[in-house]
Amino acid sequence: MIRFLIIFCFTWQSTKNFASTQKNVARYAVSGDYDGCCDIITRKVQKKLLNSYLKDGTQITKEFVLLLERCAVEILVKKFSQCTDLFSGSNRQSKSRDKVLAHKNKNGSSIDLFESIAKLKSDIILHKDFLSPETNEDLENLTLIKSEEVDGWEGQRAKKVPKNPNDTIFKPLLVFFQMSQMARLYPHSFIEFYFFDDLYAKDVWDFFESRHDLIPQNLELNCIKFRWFAIIEIYLENDCQLPNFESIISNERVYKIFSSLKNNVKKRRL
Repeated sequence: MIRFLIIFCFTWQSTKNFASTQKNVARYAVSGDYDGCCDIITRKVQKKLLNSYLKDGTQITKEFVLLLERCAVEILVKKFSQCTDLFSGSNRQSKSRDKVLAHKNKNGSSIDLFESIAKLKSDIILHKDFLSPETNEDLENLTLIKSEEVDGWEGQRAKKVPKNPNDTIFKPLLVFFQMSQMARLYPHSFIEFYFFDDLYAKDVWDFFESRHDLIPQNLELNCIKFRWFAIIEIYLENDCQLPNFESIISNERVYKIFSSLKNNVKKRRL
């Protein structure tokens, strides 16, 4: 984790001027998935990989883990270093669920990671509302309702939580809830919102591509797929030859951007 903090601080300094000169951008929000995505920047996961063996008995090398870290810095850390508002985009939306999945996946706590990131810059606001909801266990019970209080839609918790949530539906609703919060907090600011996920970035994009009216008027949504495990798949396909960094970044199995989705629907009265 110390190594990541050093990399983060360096990256933040190099991108600080870039972030502050973005035309008309007042808030820069990032929502990051954990398992299979942001967890690669933790020392716990990197150490776990160093002690791992592939199916053919080949041990993962230090050079390969450093390559994974370099990809994470390029794709994830640079965005974190620019953000003003940070959300957990994981389905670990409570401390108890985070603890269960940390034990099951042996990849540490998502809450600890996002809290560590938020401490690195004094101007990062970590939105923790959804990490420890008092009334319900998780956000998996979100529904969409028409709101009389805001010009648009907003998320509200339902009474029952499904036992087996479908992330294809859950992730768009989670992102929608987070975007709505940003719009309510900063109604007069332009917001760039970035969602990172290893599996559901395209699902979130598709959901809002056909529902532009659910995107707040002052917000631009960007979805980014980052699946670091796909780099291991490429590594195996190449007979355990170290992949080229540039080829990984350009590989859509690993990294793909769905950008600049806006509300193109005129405001309407409820």
